[in-house]
Amino acid sequence: MRKLVPILLVALAFGAITCKKFTVDERIAEPSVGLEPIPNKYVVFLASAYAKPLVDDTTVYTAVPDTIYSVRNRTRQKVLDFCNDYHLAVDASRIYVDVAVAFVVFMDEEKADSVRSDLRVQSVEMDVIIEGKPIQQGKPIQQGKPIQQDEYGQPQDWGLTQVGDCMTSCAVTNAGGQANGAGKSSVIWIVDTGIANGQPNITVNRELGMNFTTSPPNPNTEDTNGHGTLVAGIAAATPINWDGTQKICIGVSSGATVVPIKVFDAVNESEWSYILAALDYITATGRHKDVVNLSLGEYPIANCNTEIAGLRQTLLNAGKRHFIVMSAGNGFGDANLNLPGCMSGHNLFTVGAVNCNLNCAVYSNFGAPVDYLAVGTDVFSTYLKDATNTWTYRVVSGTSFSAAVISGVIHANDGIPQNGRRIDCGAPAGPIISYHLGVRR
Repeated sequence: MRKLVPILLVALAFGAITCKKFTVDERIAEPSVGLEPIPNKYVVFLASAYAKPLVDDTTVYTAVPDTIYSVRNRTRQKVLDFCNDYHLAVDASRIYVDVAVAFVVFMDEEKADSVRSDLRVQSVEMDVIIEGKPIQQGKPIQQGKPIQQDEYGQPQDWGLTQVGDCMTSCAVTNAGGQANGAGKSSVIWIVDTGIANGQPNITVNRELGMNFTTSPPNPNTEDTNGHGTLVAGIAAATPINWDGTQKICIGVSSGATVVPIKVFDAVNESEWSYILAALDYITATGRHKDVVNLSLGEYPIANCNTEIAGLRQTLLNAGKRHFIVMSAGNGFGDANLNLPGCMSGHNLFTVGAVNCNLNCAVYSNFGAPVDYLAVGTDVFSTYLKDATNTWTYRVVSGTSFSAAVISGVIHANDGIPQNGRRIDCGAPAGPIISYHLGVRR
């Protein structure tokens, strides 16, 4: 959620990644069991008085490469000096200096308490697991199958209507229609399960892509789950030529370049340290005003102000260079209990969901953290290949997908457009709060 930019839009993202499959049109997801600590694995954030992250001086990124390299190495050396003081064996790939000065290390509780007492330390926190349990419903639709029929031969438009020469999802229509995002210097970073290799309707920069589920990270960002491919398609896919007779417009910022950042592994698990690693890499590698889509999270948490304190500063720092779009979560509850979407700050945007009729989605979290609403129910998007090696598509619901809509809107406009439609959504844990439905100018 953002405080310094007027409230204008709302997008439906795939929500807190801990939600299960829906079985009906308006589905209510089960809440997660909470954060699961990883024994003896800690994330240590160093205080800025000892070592400042590079992002604190954004002019660093306009310097010549040798200067950036020198500043980065000096800061890394301060981290190593600290680790040597405590005889900590730290993997070089787990030291971060751009979005935050931090490192990931294995140590026992006694050593963690000792490190925590050092005045050079901002926080010492146990790393935790987050699980990806997609809220996607409906079987994949093969490209050769008529769009007007479902698997039983009954009429079905998959949420698409004819707009000009294109069948268009109401999610795109209510976001102001499809824009041309091709050729722009800014990109959309999809921090998710990866993106399917060779997907014909998504423009992917594989050279920048990175997989943070391994140590050291590697460039294999293939999507074995489908969630990241769905999110990328909604934000940026080019039109589909359906059977040579119909065109389907999916992506809000059509043709925008997306970068796959894989933080969920083969068994669909992630760790918060992977998110830190991803944001550090994006801050170091990306351009000013790139869009970062975080359709992931954990719900419910105990307290947004105390859970993983270092993550808050990491997100605030990332917002100094990029637009950060987060899903509100699919727990039908208080968005204040969905991490990281509960967090507020400059260029941090939390997105809740509405349906095609612009009614508040019954699965979406609402509350003060939500900045924007967008259609997240029954959204048509790109998916994986089936057993016959044919590309398929899905109709999906969740705040992950409304967030993807807003990522496309921000990319198309180089920021948040200053107009929108007011919608009232009741927060289960509080009063009615007004939001806006985003519309591109």
